[in-house]
Amino acid sequence: VYVGHVVKPPTLRRSLGRPTRVRRKEPDEPQTTTKLTKKMVEMKCSKCKKLGHNKRS
Repeated sequence: VYVGHVVKPPTLRRSLGRPTRVRRKEPDEPQTTTKLTKKMVEMKCSKCKKLGHNKRS
């Protein structure tokens, strides 16, 4: 360790990609944010229009 040497914090770097935005909520809206799940959604193939699998399988 050098005498008189000051350790500086690392420089801030911008993250890659498009920045995420959060919608400004109205004061009367609930502030809780819950993620929606695909628990009860039936998967349908876009080629044969049958349920239970998707286009890839």
